[in-house]
Amino acid sequence: MWRAIACTLSMSILWTAPSPAQDWAARMFETIHHDFGSVACGAKAQFEFALSNIYVEDVHITDAQPSCHCTIVTFDKATLKSYDKGAIVATLNTQAFQGQRAATITVTFDKPFYAQATLSVRGFIRTDVVFQPGSIELGSVAQGNESDQKVSMYYSGWQQDWKVLGVNSPNSGVSARAVETARQGNQVWYEVLVHLAKDAPAGYLRDHLMLTTNDQQSGQIDPAAGRGARRAGIGGDAQSVDPRPGPVRPAHYHTGDRQGQQAVPNPGHHGRRQESEVQPGKG
Repeated sequence: MWRAIACTLSMSILWTAPSPAQDWAARMFETIHHDFGSVACGAKAQFEFALSNIYVEDVHITDAQPSCHCTIVTFDKATLKSYDKGAIVATLNTQAFQGQRAATITVTFDKPFYAQATLSVRGFIRTDVVFQPGSIELGSVAQGNESDQKVSMYYSGWQQDWKVLGVNSPNSGVSARAVETARQGNQVWYEVLVHLAKDAPAGYLRDHLMLTTNDQQSGQIDPAAGRGARRAGIGGDAQSVDPRPGPVRPAHYHTGDRQGQQAVPNPGHHGRRQESEVQPGKG
């Protein structure tokens, strides 16, 4: 009996030990949680979980899977060398789902050591507000030129006096306004007009516009999350890099395999993704 108990305790310790060893994967992400807030039906609601390889060894992503079909997950860069940046892109499926939705995303790595990082997203998909198209694409714009685009919005809820009070842009180079085009009972039609100023800075712009309404349930709506505008004269990401990266020093746990090794961050790494994008959407 004593031997059986001792064996059980030993197996339990070995089984739980790898958990802290996988923290190296989560440390590469700038954030592991995102709340889309209230999103219109059909809107393009997308968020990038940015990550940077802060280690000397190459990092390799083998898979990224959501816990439910309400979230679509992609990544376009599987291997990240030291200081390389990438992203796990989570898109809320506003075409097929409605109401409150939440999902966890399991990102699996096999190099330099096996590990999994868990991300999470949530959002409320409204069916009484619809945008067409689901995102605002400003396209490629030469520096010094202006660009205008519009998206149609339709409301069909219970509130007959429903209206848009304003459109807020966090980017000084992008402005927007909502113009009511028709109203019939509790149905309202709007056009959201987006303007890219000629003095907008060069680079890949991606940001969110926030519609403020008199809605008694939720006063702010995420109209879309588009790709933004690429302009001429694009500069590289700003970052600070130590030219003398140190060696990887894995910390060993009593597990008997590589899953028990923990990568140690490159001591010279300072950078975070510093990127500006213009993207209608989210708050």
